[in-house]
Amino acid sequence: MKKYIYNESNNTQKGAALITSLIFMVVLTLLALSSMNTSILDENMAANAQEKNRAFQAAETALAVALENANSFNTLGSGKTPIEDVGDYNAEAEYTSSFLNSKDATAVFASGSDIQGDSQTYNYFNIEVTAKTKSGASTTINAGAWHL
Repeated sequence: MKKYIYNESNNTQKGAALITSLIFMVVLTLLALSSMNTSILDENMAANAQEKNRAFQAAETALAVALENANSFNTLGSGKTPIEDVGDYNAEAEYTSSFLNSKDATAVFASGSDIQGDSQTYNYFNIEVTAKTKSGASTTINAGAWHL
């Protein structure tokens, strides 16, 4: 009995496995690059949100400082007033206080209260506070306040 040995020549190979693996590697590289770009974008968005929050918190602190300052309630008006200490927010803040109108206490409070309306006047102010962080994020807050 004769044995036939099937011996395939190396010349018949076409390299399909090589081409398939190269295409697969290109697809994986593109997916990795896309994933990296998405991660970088997410990190930038988180940093921007943090800076905007820092600016908002600095503006809130500056508003509290402005409301405690008696010079904020000047009926003659005032320009922009810088606030020196806005906490640990690494931000600058300033406020502007604008006198809007004046009312007698009887117009502000209902009758029957303990307020003597004939002798007291309430002034209404708008206080605008702007805070800006070192990175450029800024927040502006407007608050109304009655002052006796």
